[in-house]
Amino acid sequence: MISCPVCQAPVGREAPRMAPDSRGQNHPYLVCAACGLWWAHPPPDPETLASHYDADYYGDDQTKFSPLIERWIDGHRRRRAHWVAGLSGAKPGRILDVGCGNGRFLEMMAGLGFEIHGIELPGLAADRAGRVRGLQLHQGALDHWPGPESSLDAVTLWHVLEHTTDPAAILKRCRLLLKEGGVLALEVPNGSSWQARWFGPLWFHLDPPRHLFQFTPKALTQLLRDAGFAEVHWKTLQGEMGLFGFLQSLLNRFVQPRDAFYRSLRLRGQRERIGRRLGLDTLAAVCGVPAAALTLAESLAGQGAGIRAWARKEG
Repeated sequence: MISCPVCQAPVGREAPRMAPDSRGQNHPYLVCAACGLWWAHPPPDPETLASHYDADYYGDDQTKFSPLIERWIDGHRRRRAHWVAGLSGAKPGRILDVGCGNGRFLEMMAGLGFEIHGIELPGLAADRAGRVRGLQLHQGALDHWPGPESSLDAVTLWHVLEHTTDPAAILKRCRLLLKEGGVLALEVPNGSSWQARWFGPLWFHLDPPRHLFQFTPKALTQLLRDAGFAEVHWKTLQGEMGLFGFLQSLLNRFVQPRDAFYRSLRLRGQRERIGRRLGLDTLAAVCGVPAAALTLAESLAGQGAGIRAWARKEG
């Protein structure tokens, strides 16, 4: 008998759901009927997992995406920064971004007066973050961050928790690092969104095997409470995930390997063949209208593709 790692409900002997990655390899996930959590079981071995965090994932240029897409993502980072600053109160403080990527979010927090700290694994993303002025960067795991406990006003994790092998331990560690009254803010894909339920293993934001967990609001709330946070809030939102999630998931029904259009956008001007690129663009244009309509309906129903949660360490 296998139990859900979040709510401890028995899962039974159900066969795992097999989710194909962009290389055509299948990865098994179990699903909890009680809280909706998906988790990789058995998890991929370290070598397999590491091979999916290569230059093709991080981008082998100065940025992960094209300048146009990076500017669009910057708009979402800017809105996150102002939202976190509002949660932290009128006085800026010390913030730690776990999995800080290229450091652009923290750069915006610095512009709002915060002392900025970031954690990123060694590699291309950390190299980019190292160029951000004023960023105190730690390359490695959260457990080895050199700062003392109860020293931070805010900790953030933007689409990071689903990549971790032990999300419960991560959230407990974040709480220890926060001052009394400090805030934890995070976003993850919404495993109970319409698009997640409709597309299942082909959902773009499942992202096997890199996403080891796929949370629902119920599962995430349980994790935060188990980590010691009494005050927990969440909402669903589309952000940068909604429309493209629907579009690429629709395309995954017709085009193999999965996420081909996303990869084509990443490779513009590089290795992608022009004929295939034009074919993907045409199919994306055809699927764009129903994807936009479904995204709007999903939003109106309060079933956005992402979950934004925040919790405060009580004094």
